[in-house]
Amino acid sequence: MAKNHQSHEVSQLHRIYGQIQGIENMLENGVAENKIIQQIEAAKGSLKTLEKKILSRKIKEFHDEETKKTLNYLIKIS
Repeated sequence: MAKNHQSHEVSQLHRIYGQIQGIENMLENGVAENKIIQQIEAAKGSLKTLEKKILSRKIKEFHDEETKKTLNYLIKIS
C-alpha cells in the first residue's frame, strides 16, 4: 500500500474512532436515542466509505476489464 494512501486511511480511521468514542459518551450521558442512532449511522457510513476506497484501489490490480467493471458496479450500489 502506498504510504500516502495508508496515512490518509489511518487518519480516516482515527476520525471513525472519535465518532465511536462520541457514541460511547452519548450513551453514558443519557443523550436521546434518536441522536445516538444518527451518530451510529454516521460512523457506519464512514466505515463504508473507507471500505470502498480500499476495495476500489485493490480492483485496479485486476487485469480482466469485465471483472473490474463488475466489481466497481457492485461497490457503487452497495
